[in-house]
Amino acid sequence: MSSVNGSATASPRAVVLAGGVGTRLPPHSTEFPKPLVPLGGELAVIEVVLRQLRRQGFARITLAIGNLGGLVRAYCEDGSRWGIDLDYWTEDVPLGTMGPVIQHLDEVPEHLIVTNGDVLTDLDRRAFLADHIRSGASLSVATSERSTEVDFGVVEVAAGRIVGFHEKPAFPIVASMGVYAISSAVLSRYAAGAAVGFDQVVLDLIEAGDPPRAVSHDGLWFDLGRPAEYLEAQIVEHAGLLARGTQHLLVFVGELDARGTYVTWGALSCAAWLAEACDVDVGTARSWVRVARAMRRHPALAEAMAQCRVSYGKARVVVPYLAEMAPDDPRVGEVVDLAASHPAAGLGRAIAAWAARNEDPDETDERHHREQRLSWRTDPDGMVTGTFRLPPLEAGKLIAQIDRRVMS
Repeated sequence: MSSVNGSATASPRAVVLAGGVGTRLPPHSTEFPKPLVPLGGELAVIEVVLRQLRRQGFARITLAIGNLGGLVRAYCEDGSRWGIDLDYWTEDVPLGTMGPVIQHLDEVPEHLIVTNGDVLTDLDRRAFLADHIRSGASLSVATSERSTEVDFGVVEVAAGRIVGFHEKPAFPIVASMGVYAISSAVLSRYAAGAAVGFDQVVLDLIEAGDPPRAVSHDGLWFDLGRPAEYLEAQIVEHAGLLARGTQHLLVFVGELDARGTYVTWGALSCAAWLAEACDVDVGTARSWVRVARAMRRHPALAEAMAQCRVSYGKARVVVPYLAEMAPDDPRVGEVVDLAASHPAAGLGRAIAAWAARNEDPDETDERHHREQRLSWRTDPDGMVTGTFRLPPLEAGKLIAQIDRRVMS
């Protein structure tokens, strides 16, 4: 997304549009309003959206409800269980995207967020609102670059002859995400009670010489009205549940390791006890213990993992670099921030480059020594499979010795 840093308004306001009739997501939307479609096996879509808004600083939220709105109200109640002051605008007849806001224009602040209730995104809506306010625009629209595929072969015709052919081509588009930051004054031109869509407001602003801003977001965005994206969103939500569950597991592992209670069960180490009790291989258990110890030693890492900014996979990459750092070492924050800001696939290269600039040579040698690994297993057919992790020079010597033995 374009730069949206900086604080938003002191008490930002959001309106969530939850009154649409679900026509694209059978069978769920034939029984539930779209905001109550289940996601991740345990949460309704609207709850995920409300929890996101609350974490981003929106304590006052309005739900605009219509189709099956009584079910939405019964599920969400007053929002107090999420720490939200939640109220409702009820549509007796469909009012379009902006119609509900226009009908209650005297109740909203100068600037606010309007968001569809069936959209999941990692967009920070509060930062988006702050950026809108700074821009001075009348309307800001969160957008995402997509590719839309034509389901047919497309022909190019000239003078009755085909001069080109494209089989199911895909065209790049810039799509509206269904998240808007709007200055309420721009809606005062419309009559209360009239059905006014987002498209009408955009076209009217363009005609008036005040074109809305497009703010590109390159993160996650799912329109749950599309069945394929509903499936993708469920995968992402389950991955999030898995990440949160792993973080909780590691907190308990750290406590078990610190107390040493595994000794009473006759286990030689915390990892050995975990491998037996949790039915995982001992290598996995050792990794749990290493990360759990780092979390206990470095609150910055534990906090980042609790906030889902650093995953378990990323923590495994950076823990060797944190091992010898004191909790108050300023480099701890640098390493954690590095993990939070880089994708897992590229973190290894990023942290190695950081170490080359910031580690003392003795620290590097010590870390390489700690990272040495050598293990093996005997397969059912009697063959032995070995793995090792060694510094390049030592690994080269070992490979040369193995080659001589095997090839001789």
